[in-house]
Amino acid sequence: MSVTRPAADERADEPDEQRIGALSYLSPGVPGTVDPPWSLPFAPVAVFGPETGDWVLPVATTVRERPVATRTVRRADEVEHRGATATWTNSFGTTVTGHILDPATTPELATVPAVVQRVVIAADDPTADPPPGYTLVLGSPVTVEIDGVTANLGMVTGTDPDRHWVVVDLLGPMLTERGLTLAPA
Repeated sequence: MSVTRPAADERADEPDEQRIGALSYLSPGVPGTVDPPWSLPFAPVAVFGPETGDWVLPVATTVRERPVATRTVRRADEVEHRGATATWTNSFGTTVTGHILDPATTPELATVPAVVQRVVIAADDPTADPPPGYTLVLGSPVTVEIDGVTANLGMVTGTDPDRHWVVVDLLGPMLTERGLTLAPA
């Protein structure tokens, strides 16, 4: 899928679009309706890259006014049993926080597949507007605080709007599998 933005010339009678990159899935296939969303057998993670190799969009060096974290969470159990606080920004720019649920004390999570490093986060404020389960939050990056250090957790790959939960697939295992590392800009 190609990604475009309006061209810089706003005076044109017809809007023109500039191709800026391509969106592609790291795992094949598109999930159908799955209930519950944390039971997907694979991670439908999409990545964005430049269309031609020339990066025309600026790369952010801060997230929520803090330097971008280079540490990544490698395994779900690193954060599940600690009551860790996670943070993400929804598509409307609202920062949302929540707590990572522990599958040992949340029976609904018994169906999380063992082949995918995935966590489920309960939003702290279920009345946030728009609700954190809103589908446009899919793909949002999520950070987590571990012992006072911010780490990259992963990205939102599913939602349960009734419970105000988001499903997050971990970034660390995906990078390791592909021999990649995060580097500060």
